Amino acid sequence: MKRAGQLIPSIITADNMRLAFVKAVRGKRHTRQVVEFEKNLDENLRCLAEEIRTCNRRWGPYYRFTIFDPKEREIKVAPLGDRVAHHALMNICEPFFENYQIFDSYASRRGKGQFADWRQPFQILPPGKGRRLREGKDVAVLSLGPIGNEVRKAIDMITDEEISVAHYDMIYLKPIDIQILHEVGECFKTVITVEDGVRNGGLGSAVAEFMTENGYTPRIKRIGIPDQFIEHGTIEEQYKACGMDAESIYKILSAGH
Repeated sequence: MKRAGQLIPSIITADNMRLAFVKAVRGKRHTRQVVEFEKNLDENLRCLAEEIRTCNRRWGPYYRFTIFDPKEREIKVAPLGDRVAHHALMNICEPFFENYQIFDSYASRRGKGQFADWRQPFQILPPGKGRRLREGKDVAVLSLGPIGNEVRKAIDMITDEEISVAHYDMIYLKPIDIQILHEVGECFKTVITVEDGVRNGGLGSAVAEFMTENGYTPRIKRIGIPDQFIEHGTIEEQYKACGMDAESIYKILSAGH
């Protein structure tokens, strides 16, 4: 990661400090702490900027309170001055950090990641049972693992007149969902498997063996990590190198029927 220097002058500008204050108090304008701080806003922001410049800010202490919805948990909150300073720092530093982040990580990154809607009711996942995520009639895609998100993106790139794609999330490799495999074998002439693992001996191999043993004859395309050394790189770069990114999957789907 490259070093980004000389950021303090940008962090402590009056405009950035005021923007940081606006972000820090969003939804909290009428709390006692904010009202008191705002009475002498310009001077408080000037003092805070000077503390940042001279590295003399005394951080904390956090205060704590308990909430009970949806479950009991303790919340720790930094003092208002600390929160303003945090925003002032991140307004300037975040773009530099963002260039080195993995896209699919999402903690505290607005609009990032694939699992932002993770807060869902718990579901029982019976062993050996997958699920159909999308109906289709031309090509069946069987995915295993988070790579299914690349499959979803690829299918979304397909226009209505191109091809109709069914998408199955297998969830388990062993035991594998025999019912889904029979459905796919009976209904589709083209099957594409996509997995977050080595292609040989994985989902694609299991599907090919099942189809052969049960008399189904679909054309099968396996997408996964090839049995070779993969160069270092970001996840996006490695997906592309292995033909596992959404664009590569889309091209295979478009030619799949």
